[in-house]
Amino acid sequence: MGGLMELVDADAWVWTLGCEIKAGERQTCVGFLHEGFQENQFASFLVALEDAEMGKIAGRFYQTLADNAAHTTMRRQEIDPEGLAYQGRVGELWKAADLDANIMSAVPLDERSISGVAVYRKFGRPLFSESERQLVHIVLSEVPWLHASGWPEDRGVEIPQLSPRQRMVLNLLLDGKSRREIAGDLEISEHTVGDYTKAVYGFFGVNSHAELMRRFMGGLAELENDG
Repeated sequence: MGGLMELVDADAWVWTLGCEIKAGERQTCVGFLHEGFQENQFASFLVALEDAEMGKIAGRFYQTLADNAAHTTMRRQEIDPEGLAYQGRVGELWKAADLDANIMSAVPLDERSISGVAVYRKFGRPLFSESERQLVHIVLSEVPWLHASGWPEDRGVEIPQLSPRQRMVLNLLLDGKSRREIAGDLEISEHTVGDYTKAVYGFFGVNSHAELMRRFMGGLAELENDG
């Protein structure tokens, strides 16, 4: 991924398991691996991604992915030609996350889930070109782990049942954050984080942070070691 970042002059990337999303529905993603984010920036990214408007804004991508039923790669200007992600509340959220131009690339894993990679440039930098989109598509087509043999057996199909805040806490826990760090990142109390954490543990039938990490990230760690 570092080589791809250099090829297309990107500032950050994320890889995630997502549930198959119909156009206009809220995005539901979990288990991000990422690089290039500054301190607290990943939490700001999650807040922007979980905004209810983003499901509508990204709907063109998910509809194209469903129509293709195959690896699909699109740039922000193709996904959001009206520039809705630059406007209103959601525009302020992306500006706060300091992320602007992006390329989304995803592969359907089954009828319910996808493996997705997105590369980003910081806010205000130029949009990605068509040749850069093609580079991302070609490179990611050749990366075996993109097809996600390391995800949990159920591929996280229950994730949409969590609330947006619970998903944010889940993703930050999977990122290795402590409750105190999550509270600071999301600007909520540690007590509130504790409540969300207990709900997440109960939902997935685990009793500790370590068990939760193994539940979602164990297979990914094996893939990284094999690679």
